[in-house]
Amino acid sequence: MSAVGERIRNALHGEIVLLAVLIGVVVASVVWHPSDEGGFVFCPFRRATGWPCPGCGLTRSFCALAKGHVAQSFAFHALGPVAFGLVCVWIVRSAAAIAGRRSAVAAFDAAVSRWKLVHIGVVALLVAWVVRLVELGTSGQLSTLAHDGELFRFFF
Repeated sequence: MSAVGERIRNALHGEIVLLAVLIGVVVASVVWHPSDEGGFVFCPFRRATGWPCPGCGLTRSFCALAKGHVAQSFAFHALGPVAFGLVCVWIVRSAAAIAGRRSAVAAFDAAVSRWKLVHIGVVALLVAWVVRLVELGTSGQLSTLAHDGELFRFFF
């Protein structure tokens, strides 16, 4: 097989894996019912500090939205519904790539790059996190949450 053919085959394999993972995320969101409160904390930042990380709540937000609970989805994480929508858009993009729609995929990828959507997403995630921390701080919950962190228990 030529070098170009090998690169195409590897790219197609990557698209198939990405599509499978994204579909798995959506399916898991539909069937999984995470606890709204309590339970095991997966987030290492939250386990260490007691504070939510920038992504804390996204899983519950995805699961709520997949079941049609839009308001609850926003309550779990302000950007959860937007991120879920992007996952769905990326599923279509990956399916188009697998189907050989190279021009459509190239146009989509160029727009993502041109508009620096990844950078915008990271900034939006950080802004939403800071807003969440300020809300928790003004309500007095931030210091209470810190007491749940392993670092607090270790040092105090």
